[in-house]
Amino acid sequence: MLIKEYILKPMKSLLRLFLLLIVFSFLIIHLEGQNNLKQYYNYVNQAELAICSENYFSAAQLYEKAFIQKKPFGKDLKNAYIISCNFLNDKELSIYYAHQLFQRGFRDLFEISDSTMMKDVDFYQQLAILYDTTVRMYDLELEKKFESLASEMQMVRYYCNHPSDSCINEINKVDRYCYQSLIEFYQEYSEISDCSVGYNFYSFTQFPFLNFVQSNNYNIQKILYQEVLKGNFDATRYMELEDIYHYSYANYPENQNSILYGASYANTVITDNTLFILNPENMEQINSNRKAIYVAETWNDYLTKVTSQFKYKKFFFYPVSYISYGNDNDDKLNADKLKSEIDFDNFQGNFRRIYMEREEPIFADF
Repeated sequence: MLIKEYILKPMKSLLRLFLLLIVFSFLIIHLEGQNNLKQYYNYVNQAELAICSENYFSAAQLYEKAFIQKKPFGKDLKNAYIISCNFLNDKELSIYYAHQLFQRGFRDLFEISDSTMMKDVDFYQQLAILYDTTVRMYDLELEKKFESLASEMQMVRYYCNHPSDSCINEINKVDRYCYQSLIEFYQEYSEISDCSVGYNFYSFTQFPFLNFVQSNNYNIQKILYQEVLKGNFDATRYMELEDIYHYSYANYPENQNSILYGASYANTVITDNTLFILNPENMEQINSNRKAIYVAETWNDYLTKVTSQFKYKKFFFYPVSYISYGNDNDDKLNADKLKSEIDFDNFQGNFRRIYMEREEPIFADF
């Protein structure tokens, strides 16, 4: 009995030690992943601010540092390519980023490439050959599934465009099917991102996710929140969806304290070629909320990027909503009325609302 106890005690101790080592290893990996994600967003934030200051060489270096931390999001990869191709004339780096974009199925590279670089026959031929020969490194079947869901949800609304009971029932039926399919995707696949689904992941999910959020379905938000913490879903996209939900369904949409991140049409919106901005009341809380999901930028950083994107439209940082009141004339009338109200507020010393105009339309803020 004594011999048996003598043998078992060390075995129990070793087993406990082994289990502790496993838990500790997972904890280290988790914390390291969190730190890498924080560093990624920090470098990207600095790179985007450098772009707004037209410091493109610094921005390129910061993107390189960011991409060491984790697999880059598609929009960041695209911005890095635009810098290397259109502003630094770095052919080698441009080809490197182009290859990664092609691997994710990005199809519009020739449209965003500067005409000066495109006049270089050798460079253009390299890009063309690269586009034709690059193997797509994402799940083509999963991409088709996401594309199909987005198409179904939009098509049923196109054909059922009147408020009859049968139409409403048909829309609800399609929405339930698409919602359940999305839930199953996230249960079945270990990673869903613009790496695994392809560059168009955010295009295909924009309408479904926005629709579910505006329909007061918060379950998708819970999933996306975890995906943000894993580094699979871009926090800049998540913040917009979360703000729209809270702005619409927090019981007091007129109260700006319901806004968590300040990244939706509650704070920035475009109409009649004018960007309207509402500075949030709870700015310190917004900055704290952003930090909690690893986003390094402050509200003021965000505003710098949105105004730069709106005015110059060389780079894409954030989706900014457009509002139309029916036709161009109505848009102008409503915009002019709002601008007059803001001018009066500013004259009275209240600068919470501001606006910015650009002389002529530039291709859509996407």
